[in-house]
Amino acid sequence: MGKKSGPPAPPPPPDYTEEREAAVDAENAERASLASDYNERIKLFNSALTDSASGIGGFRDTVGGLELGDDLGGLSDIEQEIESLRGNLESFNAGDVSWMDVNTGLNKTDENPLSGSDESNTDGKSGLDFNLDLLIPPTPTLQYDEFGLPIAPDFNPAGESYGASVMYDVPTLAELNTGLSSKYLSDLSAIQQSIDDLQAREEAERRRGKDFFTQYINQANQGDIDVEYADLNTDFGRFTADLAQARNEINAFDSPLSFEQKAKALTELDNLEALINSRITDQTNEQTRIDQFLTGIPDDPSTPDVDESTGGVRGQIGDLQTTFDDLGIADVEDPTELRNKIRELESQLTGFDSELDYNIGSDLQDLYALEDSLFGLQRERQAEENRLADLGSAARSRADAIARAASRSGSTDLYAIQDLQDQIAALESDMGNVRTDLSFDSSAQQTTLDEAKDVLAGLIGERDATLLAESGELEELMAGLGGIADYDEAGLLNLRGNIQRELDQLARYQGGTGANYDAIQAAFGSVDDRLEQLGLKRSGLESSALELLQDVRNREFFDQAGLDVAGDEIEALRQEIERYGAGQANDELASLADIYRDQGGRLAADAAEVASREARGAAEVEASLDPRGNLQFPEVGDAQTILTEEQLRAYLAAIDDEDEIFNTNAQSAFARNLMSKGVA
Repeated sequence: MGKKSGPPAPPPPPDYTEEREAAVDAENAERASLASDYNERIKLFNSALTDSASGIGGFRDTVGGLELGDDLGGLSDIEQEIESLRGNLESFNAGDVSWMDVNTGLNKTDENPLSGSDESNTDGKSGLDFNLDLLIPPTPTLQYDEFGLPIAPDFNPAGESYGASVMYDVPTLAELNTGLSSKYLSDLSAIQQSIDDLQAREEAERRRGKDFFTQYINQANQGDIDVEYADLNTDFGRFTADLAQARNEINAFDSPLSFEQKAKALTELDNLEALINSRITDQTNEQTRIDQFLTGIPDDPSTPDVDESTGGVRGQIGDLQTTFDDLGIADVEDPTELRNKIRELESQLTGFDSELDYNIGSDLQDLYALEDSLFGLQRERQAEENRLADLGSAARSRADAIARAASRSGSTDLYAIQDLQDQIAALESDMGNVRTDLSFDSSAQQTTLDEAKDVLAGLIGERDATLLAESGELEELMAGLGGIADYDEAGLLNLRGNIQRELDQLARYQGGTGANYDAIQAAFGSVDDRLEQLGLKRSGLESSALELLQDVRNREFFDQAGLDVAGDEIEALRQEIERYGAGQANDELASLADIYRDQGGRLAADAAEVASREARGAAEVEASLDPRGNLQFPEVGDAQTILTEEQLRAYLAAIDDEDEIFNTNAQSAFARNLMSKGVA
């Protein structure tokens, strides 16, 4: 028998190396395709980022090209665009690309060509059938987040294929360029900072200009007051110099901006200049009037055939002096005409009055000298006619002359009175020193001199009494100062005018008036102090008006009572402003009146609304009254009659939640009536 052979050897395990390598290559190719697709989409978003920021350079150029003084009105549009772009860039950094208009080309997931295959392996390598879905990883596809951004694929470098471990390629994936978007955000912040700086500089410059011109407006307004009420003897040239300096400073103000306050300030200065010129004109006209009175009107050279000149008072005095230079005793037989002319000129001088200071003392002395000369000529004539009559007649003539001088002297010139007293003393001495063998009887002359002494003593007494009376009048005037209200500017100015008239009257007196002048100057000082206090009070009222305006603006008015409190404050302030004539506070007062009117209208509208609601509530109640006018309550669902307030409130609330009874702070008329009387 032959030897039996054993069972055949098992076949070697199948070799899937080739299939495995093909599967790895296929997986790597899919990964490369997926990574390329992902990177392309990321590139689209990065490109869209660059496009979205294309306007930043334009913003930078526009803002960088602006300077103070340029029109900044368009910056608000740029700021809006910057703010919009900033929000998009911040969203980009957070991964939100939904604002981008990017076509990502989303496609349906491609099917893996090997997926789901149930073909058997018929290459004879193993004789076994394999499910390739278990051996080849499914083809990956791109996934997208909620904003449309592709999610980076998670590539695992290790895997298994045909029962063995394999290594796959890990492609490089692109990322969103957040570094570039952060740079864009930094650029936007820098541009916004430039805008803020430019706007802040413009605002600061506007404040500077407004403050600068406002101070000159206020100074001009004060200047109006100072010039308007200044004494006519004031040197108005100093106001003109100050005005020119202010105008130069205003015109020298340098700013790239334009200010409407500049024109207003210049207008105020023009008004002040017109007022100054008007006062200077008044001053010039008054001085011209004085000059024409004293020195006359010169001849008009344009009319050589007509002499329009007048000599004035001084010219007439000069003519008299020329006449007296050639006058002799033969020419004064009847001196009436010359005497009347002299006294007429004296009357004109003493009767002339002016607000400007002027001096006629020397002119009066010239007239007195002419009158003395006239009487002297008469005396010489008498002496010549009597052929040097005895010394008694001469003494009598001198005594008569002194008596005449005393009789024509007024009480205003102390020096003239003292001069006459000295003449009396000298004549008495001369008469006492007369030596003659004849009897020299000077009793008649002495009687004349005694009468002259009495006249001069009377003049001194009259003068002292008049000056004392004027002092009394001044004291009486100043006694009324306390009775003048602190807001009565007209009263103060009237009192000052009366004091000025006292000073003008005192100017008629010469000698011995020092105490009177001191008292008048002190009176001026007291009145001027009160006027200065009035000016300070007006400025204080303007500040008070501004404070009240700021206070009222910050208040909230919930009812008319609160508004009435503010109205009382406003009215009290208005009365103060009107009382003190503080016209500079009228703008603030007008603003307060506007606020009061607007708030009153609002409260009235609220009250009308409340009244409307109460009327509706009353109508609801009226519908529930029986023919006798009694309130009939309906029955609730459980057939229980409403007996209490709580039941009534619950019933009304159940009818309509929108018509519920208002709380105690805003009750209807029906609700208040119900709460006050109670429910049975």
